[in-house]
Amino acid sequence: MCCVGTSPILLLSLISNQEFIMSFHRIKSSIIGASVFLSILLAVSPAFGQSEHVESYREAVQRVTDEGFNQGNIDVIDAIFSSDAVIHNADGSLASVEDFKHFIATIRAAIPDLEATLNPLITSDAYAGFRFVMTGTFENAFVMPDGTVIPPTGMPFSFAQNIIVRFDEDGQIVEEWDAGDNLSLLSQLGVIPMPEDAGSQIVDEPATDGDDTIAPGMEVAHRDVVLRVFDEIINQGNLDVAEEIFASDFTHREGGEMYDLEAWKMVVTTFRAAIPDLELQPDIVVAEGNYAAVFYTLRGTQTGEMPLPDGSILPPTGASLELPSIILIRFDDNGRIVDTWDEYDNMTLLGQLGLLSEPDA
Repeated sequence: MCCVGTSPILLLSLISNQEFIMSFHRIKSSIIGASVFLSILLAVSPAFGQSEHVESYREAVQRVTDEGFNQGNIDVIDAIFSSDAVIHNADGSLASVEDFKHFIATIRAAIPDLEATLNPLITSDAYAGFRFVMTGTFENAFVMPDGTVIPPTGMPFSFAQNIIVRFDEDGQIVEEWDAGDNLSLLSQLGVIPMPEDAGSQIVDEPATDGDDTIAPGMEVAHRDVVLRVFDEIINQGNLDVAEEIFASDFTHREGGEMYDLEAWKMVVTTFRAAIPDLELQPDIVVAEGNYAAVFYTLRGTQTGEMPLPDGSILPPTGASLELPSIILIRFDDNGRIVDTWDEYDNMTLLGQLGLLSEPDA
């Protein structure tokens, strides 16, 4: 919902940097991470209320984090994921379970002190939604499936994703949607320059107080609030209802930046001016206690001027946008939205705006 979340130096280097473009197109289909590219769904898929399998779902997600990423036990993936599970990548490509296992092994080899955490973890019916954060130090070469070697930088690494997974009747994960910024990932791997003034992508992570995630009974009401935000505020532009939906101390986090309510409303206004036919479609809503995870797709046409981070203005391009995202939402005890963490892939957005081009064959 914001402008292109890229630093001025980095954005300007992307537009005409052929070396970067070649590296990006070589790598983009290989790295598992960031958001998904779904076809239009006819209605929201609700996921709220507890099932008898919810606790086992929580344990499965935690095992992937602890045993798979932190301990390097790749075999745990076969126990938790269905063999034909589909993982939706940031650029619209699909990954298999074998691709996922390769990614875990590769990133652990490149970042020996890798630590993965998830918080909050929201489970409901056949779904789980969570915020997944990897940190460590890029000490060894990152070897791509095609043999491309990315040399280590020796620099700290931090990468956050919002993720939703779906379980089958046997309790295995059969589908996964990832949302995160490949632009941040590639810059931290040294594929593209990291601006000197670049801050961490990780901004004010959710509190670890588990009580927030298990307060029962408000899931339906929270889902209705979520749908009002998408329909009334963003799609219709009725900002007057924001005061009754959001808490006075509301904070939105996106692209390494933080916004209070007034700043967020300005972002919505600016984006609607740049994309007059803007529509955000919430496709999956996972709600539990005081949290919700929402997979949504932004669609529209950039027929208005769009401000860029360097202060310049992108003229109308007529570009059609279809940008998948996942947002995590926390409600206060009064049912108002108090915190949000939004993730999408800036690389996909830049490409759709025409700021990246395919390399010559």
